[in-house]
Amino acid sequence: MKNIFLQIRQQKLKKLKDELSLDALLLSSTSAKKYSIDIEIEGSFLVYGDEEFTLIYHQMFQELCVNEAKNLNCVVISKPILSYFNEQKILRGKVGIEEDNLTVSFTKSLRKIFPKVKFVNISDKLTKLTGTHDDESLSRFKRASLITNKVYTEILNEIKPGVTEFDLAQEINYLIKKHGGDRESFSPIVAFGKSSALPHYEPKLKKLGKEKVILLDFGVMYKGICTDISRTILLSENKEIYNSYLLTKEAITESEKLLKPGAKVAELDNSVRKIFKDKNLEDKFIHALGHGIGYDVHQKPRISNQSKEVLEVNQIVAIEPALYFSGKFGIRIENNYLITINGSLNLTNY
Repeated sequence: MKNIFLQIRQQKLKKLKDELSLDALLLSSTSAKKYSIDIEIEGSFLVYGDEEFTLIYHQMFQELCVNEAKNLNCVVISKPILSYFNEQKILRGKVGIEEDNLTVSFTKSLRKIFPKVKFVNISDKLTKLTGTHDDESLSRFKRASLITNKVYTEILNEIKPGVTEFDLAQEINYLIKKHGGDRESFSPIVAFGKSSALPHYEPKLKKLGKEKVILLDFGVMYKGICTDISRTILLSENKEIYNSYLLTKEAITESEKLLKPGAKVAELDNSVRKIFKDKNLEDKFIHALGHGIGYDVHQKPRISNQSKEVLEVNQIVAIEPALYFSGKFGIRIENNYLITINGSLNLTNY
């Protein structure tokens, strides 16, 4: 029997299809497929038309689909998806697609294969559905966050002289699975000393010596839902590092006060930049304040001073103020917050 949460979600998809007078939806993103049928198979496409979902995937994933999609209409192909579309001509009328998730060449090919089909970009409308958490996805996020907390607590015990960045990153991946996570939601960042000043650093075989700071950035995927946290660990007394840490802490605390439904994300970002600007450190904050999180580790809203979006109830957002001092050190603190009717709730309060 179909889960009630899927029934409700699929009713919302039907409403969207009807409102736009669409004959079908062609879903390609991980988030849309997880939201619609609670299954994601690499490279697959989900067609929703005539009140039925059809999952199209390559035969190399057949065993996976047999295990996960027993009650779903599946089409197994042995050729590229565009070749299948070209042969079967399964789309007609007016079809909603996630154009933002498809390459330009793929979209052009679709239009060439189906010259009489009117394709409508529904990316933004789908994002509003998948980016708003229901009881099921929120329950999964809380479980993922609990696992994240256990991993963080235990990884602290592994920080000792001689351990390498790579060792700690591998240990994070192991602990995620040990505590029930499916896998990491992205490759963990473990950065010692001056490497912490590089936002997208990849762990090396660098041993921990006399470095004064460690930056950790990792997340857990649990049943399709992701977490994403950053923690900065101070290893010795250093006035400049400590003051930078306190200022970053102040920035995230001020952000928390502004997190509520209707808040303009540009104002959130600017509020943090003002804190740093008052200390002549605005140029040390070199990325956006945050992003939405859920089925994808980075999704809308993009919390930037260039964005026109506003926060909505039941969104989860990652807030990550940071300061990067090139060649010296970096500080980043990142928490995940549920937007509630009255404000927000820190789901990663550890």
